[in-house]
Amino acid sequence: MKRIVLGLLVLACLAWLGFARQLVVYTYDSFVSWGPARAIEEKFEAMFPGVDLVWVAVGDSSEMLARLI
Repeated sequence: MKRIVLGLLVLACLAWLGFARQLVVYTYDSFVSWGPARAIEEKFEAMFPGVDLVWVAVGDSSEMLARLI
């Protein structure tokens, strides 16, 4: 059992390294348009140079809440 779990963990790590590294953040429109999204993205990409931060605006906060539920 331990070997299976260890094997799956190693396989997952190798698969993770092989994929394009992108973090998608779903948020409301105003956070992206005039909120702190740009500053957060600059600092995040400076800290993690291999990861691309992508913002997806899904509407206002009530629309986003409805999607989450």
